[in-house]
Amino acid sequence: MYGEVNFFSVNKKNDWEKGWADNIHFGDEGISLKTGRQYVLSRFIGLRNLMPHTGINDMAVENNGLFYLLDDRAGLWVYDYRSRQNDALLKEGHGLFTGQAMVALLEDVVLVADPLSEHKLTAFSPANGQMLWSLDSFEDNSIFPLGMAGDGRNNLYVVTPLGIKAGGYAEIFSDNPPGILKIDLSGKITDVFSHREFLLRRPATAARRGNSLFTAVSGDGFVYILDSEANSVYVFSPKGELSLQFQPGFSIKSSGLALDSDNNIYLGDGDRSGREAEDGRFIHKFDRDGRYIGVVPGFRGGSDKLLTDDKNNLYVWNGEDSSISILEQRQKIRGSGSGLPRGTYFSASLDSTVEEMHWHKLLLEAELPDNTQIVVSHYCSDSKNILFNEKTINMDDFIKDGSISAREKIAHLSGCWSQPVVNPGDALFHGARGRYLWLRIELIGSGDKTPVLKKARVYYPRMSYLSYLPAVYQEDNNSRDFLERYLAMFESFLMDMEEKIEGVAKYFDPDAVSGPFLKWLAAWLAIVLDDSWSEEQLRLFIKKSPELYKKRGTKRAIEEIIEIYTGQKPFIIEYFQFKYLKDKPEMKGLLANLYGLDPYCFTVLIKKECVETEQRLLAVQKILDREKPAFTEARLVVLQPWIYMDMHTYLGINTYLSELTLLRLDQRSAIPFNTVLVDVDMDNRLGLHSRMEIDAKVKY
Repeated sequence: MYGEVNFFSVNKKNDWEKGWADNIHFGDEGISLKTGRQYVLSRFIGLRNLMPHTGINDMAVENNGLFYLLDDRAGLWVYDYRSRQNDALLKEGHGLFTGQAMVALLEDVVLVADPLSEHKLTAFSPANGQMLWSLDSFEDNSIFPLGMAGDGRNNLYVVTPLGIKAGGYAEIFSDNPPGILKIDLSGKITDVFSHREFLLRRPATAARRGNSLFTAVSGDGFVYILDSEANSVYVFSPKGELSLQFQPGFSIKSSGLALDSDNNIYLGDGDRSGREAEDGRFIHKFDRDGRYIGVVPGFRGGSDKLLTDDKNNLYVWNGEDSSISILEQRQKIRGSGSGLPRGTYFSASLDSTVEEMHWHKLLLEAELPDNTQIVVSHYCSDSKNILFNEKTINMDDFIKDGSISAREKIAHLSGCWSQPVVNPGDALFHGARGRYLWLRIELIGSGDKTPVLKKARVYYPRMSYLSYLPAVYQEDNNSRDFLERYLAMFESFLMDMEEKIEGVAKYFDPDAVSGPFLKWLAAWLAIVLDDSWSEEQLRLFIKKSPELYKKRGTKRAIEEIIEIYTGQKPFIIEYFQFKYLKDKPEMKGLLANLYGLDPYCFTVLIKKECVETEQRLLAVQKILDREKPAFTEARLVVLQPWIYMDMHTYLGINTYLSELTLLRLDQRSAIPFNTVLVDVDMDNRLGLHSRMEIDAKVKY
């Protein structure tokens, strides 16, 4: 059309990865917002409506969704939130524990720990509430439960002060760190461990009554303890060693501790001081090494206890309003917790190699679901250097520098970019001059939807249809700019058409096209196919068609076409192959039945698994009708997997001889291979060797 136009194209994963991204996923299909499993609120349960005359002091939850609720009158209830059925396991007045107890679950066991009761630790059957065992002391030490958690299967872990004699009282500060008891299903203490770094800041009774200790156990046996007074988390290994201790690093009233299957740590906020209209309490997430990840986006409010199940559902009990919130993990776009999810991409520099290059336009190919956006701006310069912290630094190095935070990069470069363009499928650059060009691309999602940018193409140098018009149209700057942009619409249309014409050869490549184009290409070769042909079969047929047409109508061509469609080579029987046998009288009838005696007829044998449906059988018949020689008849026979004498039974094709197997009389007895059962001399047969009054008698 006019002078040579160059372009940079970014359409592969390794091309995108040359730039820098924040909250952007690089894939073979392009770039999109990152997704991940995030908690969302799936159900809110108000317990005041369920139990209006009493309050809930503690709870535990099974993996099947059953809640065990302990009320302030020491009643223990089993609540199924799906069916909204609430049954009493132990009604108030039983005298086994008080309303200040704690509840935990093991496999088929409900555990209740109560430092104020005669029985400090008691196990009950979840079926009928029967007491299974109780535990009050160990090695002449009283058990005073401060925290308790089970691994959901076989082991219970109880935090208790050490050094309190049996029958003693724990209203003291202990110089000794508290111990952690490991107890199995039968109530046997299998291990006791502690650490000098793990000390209580309050008397034991005050610690329990203030609910300052929270305990959780991971699937691999690590014990996590939150001391809300010290705002510290302690992690003990299965061997009883202190493997980690950390503090959140910010001020919250920690309350509630839970773990997911990846050992991520969740801490609730139990602050009940005066708050503004908007609740600023969240659940905070930390990784297994204590590094802060962020808030859980699906919940806002206070928490008095956190629990998880084997599906990583998170249960939040809020004693302030007597409610349980159930959070489920669902695949969501990252960053969608507050506001619209966003991701930012900075391209590496595009080098035109020419100073003061006037860049032409940007072409994007993208998928844009409803309410999603792609916002693009650019920056041009003849130099790669920028000023950062009063130092000159290469912009590409600055973009890729992992020591600089995403927020700092975005903020520092915010003044460099041009005016943004929203969803630019085809957009001219305005005032883009410089040897180097950088792109800033922001993806904005909506809910669970993300835009996908598949390809970006940057054209240069600046070319315009305006150069083909008389000079008078270029004299006024304002009108020239408008006319140039107006003509650019036609330029884009015609340029796209020219590019399609230049690349038309790809439509003739069976490996490059698919769907309707593939069938269209097959029609050029007079290939008539139905929908039962897969794209791979069709591609192979098209590529082999020149050679197949050279031998069309021959046995070899028919075999190859059917093999392309069925995956197995058929057996073709022609008249000349059995012609010499028809002169034998005993064979003539059999041959006529199997193959016919018409010299212009041939038989095609295919296995049953090649034509499992009627549609595939008809497709093979169409192939034979189309490819057979003129004035001939093709008989299609489907070989069945059985043996019939004088029928289409072929050893090694559809009939096989198996090895001998044992004759089993029952599950324990068998007759070996070399044993033959016979009736010697045909004895014991009526009318033969069993003759009345001679060698046989009838008894009454």
